[in-house]
Amino acid sequence: MVINLFYVEDYSLQQIGDILGISIGTAKSRLFHAREKLKTIIKQ
Repeated sequence: MVINLFYVEDYSLQQIGDILGISIGTAKSRLFHAREKLKTIIKQ
């Protein structure tokens, strides 16, 4: 969800936090972990 909002919908981390009801730090963390999962999937 965070990747979609950040890259496809072009929302800022602040906006993502507001939409999902989470802090900016949590949004950053979720984006980081989602990127890592995506890297793993692509490498396979």
